[in-house]
Amino acid sequence: MTSGKELQALPLASCLLPLAPSTEMTLSVLRWTLFACLIFCSPSISRAQSLELFAADRRQPAHELTANAGLRAASTSIGLVDAVVYEAGAVVRDETGSGVLVDRCLVLTARHVLGPPPGPGEERRIEVTWRPHLARRDAVSLGWTRRSARIVALGGGRGTRRTDLLDDWALIALDRPIKGIEPTPLDAHDCCAQSTTEPMALLGFPADHFERANPVPWVDPECRVSETLANGIVATSCQATSGNSGGPLLVLRAEGWRVAAVLTRANAPRIGGGVSGDENFAIPIDGFLRRVVARANLDASCGPWVAPGRS
Repeated sequence: MTSGKELQALPLASCLLPLAPSTEMTLSVLRWTLFACLIFCSPSISRAQSLELFAADRRQPAHELTANAGLRAASTSIGLVDAVVYEAGAVVRDETGSGVLVDRCLVLTARHVLGPPPGPGEERRIEVTWRPHLARRDAVSLGWTRRSARIVALGGGRGTRRTDLLDDWALIALDRPIKGIEPTPLDAHDCCAQSTTEPMALLGFPADHFERANPVPWVDPECRVSETLANGIVATSCQATSGNSGGPLLVLRAEGWRVAAVLTRANAPRIGGGVSGDENFAIPIDGFLRRVVARANLDASCGPWVAPGRS
């Protein structure tokens, strides 16, 4: 039997031997095999360290929040934002990220999720997709909900210019309201004091858990604001990766979960499945953004919101 010490000394090539191409080998199998290699073959990382890194991931699918019905219900307002640019009928760019329904037909997201403006001869189409039955037991029959959307306000535009990071927000209006999905309103308080004791959670579609055919929102239910930077951006302890951009940092108030900030920067996924809470940044909700949303809601027309169970 090979000892653990001998296993750590094995060359990486011997670990990768099982990775011969096979039509039956899935990406998941490759990922787990590589993770095992990092545990046993790398002299720079111990098995304990690797397992600790992997086990530290506290995120979970939103519909599995069995002990937190309020947060599970709030997760229905999280949508997958898809901005596709076409030229002559062919896809030129396809940008995806997260967004949150903050009013009956307004979705708040990050500006960079929408990508750069389309060039001459190009057309951009924006859609937002929800999977409400994953989080609402009374909405199983709804299945997929997809809406076309248009941009109604962008950070950095005329009258909204602040700084590059604080301007990374966008409001998009749906073509019609959504039956059965309640908005998560903006927090009435300015975010975010480090001394905040209320529970916080980050929701979105992280890249390392994303499946295009079955996009499911994930949640880190144990977030905290770790620092407010001089430029007004907040650093968080939330576990996030690319794909979470545009997703909301929620805070639990007496009246329910509210949008306290919107994620603007997150790290790329780590090889082997590890995720970091470092260097994730969010745009805090403040009086400026509340006024922007209120003004956009007056201008955006998509009909009255339809409550669950009503047609």
